[in-house]
Amino acid sequence: MNLRNLVVIFILSSIVALWGADWDELGRLTPEEKIYGLSVIWKEAEYNYPHFQQLPNLNWDREYRSYLSRVLETGNIYEYYQTLQQFAALLQDCHTRVILPQTFSTRLDYPLIQLKRIEGRVIVANIGNINAGGLPIGSEILQVNDLSLERYLREEVHPYISASNEAVLNNKGLSLLFFGERDNEVKVTFRYPPEYQEEPDKSGTIGEAMLVRNRMFDRWSAPMDTKEELLLHRWLDDEILYVALYSFNDELLIRLWHSIIPELQRSKGLILDLRENRWGKLEVSNEILKYLTTKEVLRGVTTESRQNISLYKAWGTPIQLYSYLPPEEYAAYGRGDVWHQEEPYEIGNDLEREKITVPLVVLIGSETASAAEDFLVMLREARHDVRLVGSHSAGSRGQAIILRLPGDGHIFIATQRDRYGEGNILTRKGVQVDLEAELKYEEYLAGEDNVIEAGAEVLREMIRKR
Repeated sequence: MNLRNLVVIFILSSIVALWGADWDELGRLTPEEKIYGLSVIWKEAEYNYPHFQQLPNLNWDREYRSYLSRVLETGNIYEYYQTLQQFAALLQDCHTRVILPQTFSTRLDYPLIQLKRIEGRVIVANIGNINAGGLPIGSEILQVNDLSLERYLREEVHPYISASNEAVLNNKGLSLLFFGERDNEVKVTFRYPPEYQEEPDKSGTIGEAMLVRNRMFDRWSAPMDTKEELLLHRWLDDEILYVALYSFNDELLIRLWHSIIPELQRSKGLILDLRENRWGKLEVSNEILKYLTTKEVLRGVTTESRQNISLYKAWGTPIQLYSYLPPEEYAAYGRGDVWHQEEPYEIGNDLEREKITVPLVVLIGSETASAAEDFLVMLREARHDVRLVGSHSAGSRGQAIILRLPGDGHIFIATQRDRYGEGNILTRKGVQVDLEAELKYEEYLAGEDNVIEAGAEVLREMIRKR
């Protein structure tokens, strides 16, 4: 199991109360240790977290005081870490989160299932063979453990999730929906697909299933056509080539891209689909980027981090005792609102092969993150004719301080704020689209993707005007 999968498991393990597990076997914490762990999170965020201005209703000091009693009241180490996760989640940032101790992962698992939220419905997109007989693909989830789906998410899932915006919160909530103690079952109430071919009399009716929380030895019941591939391409018509790039993490993607260059060069218009491109390496995304522009220098985001000079903070802090009001030039230091700015990241476009400069549409969404967001920023700066279709990206760039917590867990705390274009804040808000388009329920069940078609319509108009 790689590091990314381990991190996912640790994050997932914040969802369902694990009845019957003797968590004292995994460690006990003293009251002093409990307070210290909470205080580490509060202290480091107070000095380094870059997004307080985007959270005007959060009183960080007041929340810290209220959580002091809450951590002391926790009954075991798992409850303690759940409480820390809730505290960190108040900062609403993907890169500011609590990672549970590695030992917790031995007791936790989830059923193999993929869910999608489409027009307000949560639909089963794929499921493992173990549970496929009880919960068909295309079913709509209505309840979990006898609670309405939205209530279950709101009360049992979302409070523990660190997310940059509502769309990311919803995505993560679906990923964590059925996580819990390994081999236990979770009750699901669902509606059968409206045209359920295997048992037509059940079409659109309500059913119940008990899902087993265990992925071991399970396999998807339907072929996966997304993350398990790096690149998928097909012609939409005689002019438009569609290319989905599912990850910038593997250098194999560059070779796959090279293999379709003759088709890229033959196209009159190109659609790049980055909607499921969640992470990766800049050295991979940059190599793809070089083919799409003739610009010789490609520029990324401008990175900002908070700056503290203790003496200036003293001069800039009002003191009621002495009726002292700070000079204006130091007041920002007193507020913790002084920023150090890094120059934008730049790369030279030294590619000597023929470039692909045909009209270009990029499909993005709330799962477009990390290196894919760098790719978008650099592409839009290099080519002003590119059009983005779908919904805003995840807004998940960031460099975190990583610190150890009592009990061998860790806290990640974001330290940077990124800007692009005319000063737009990327982190938390994401890259915005030129045309909004979301999947539609009926089209999805019919195996169609209306977002691709929306992008194709934009692209055809671009081709006509060229």
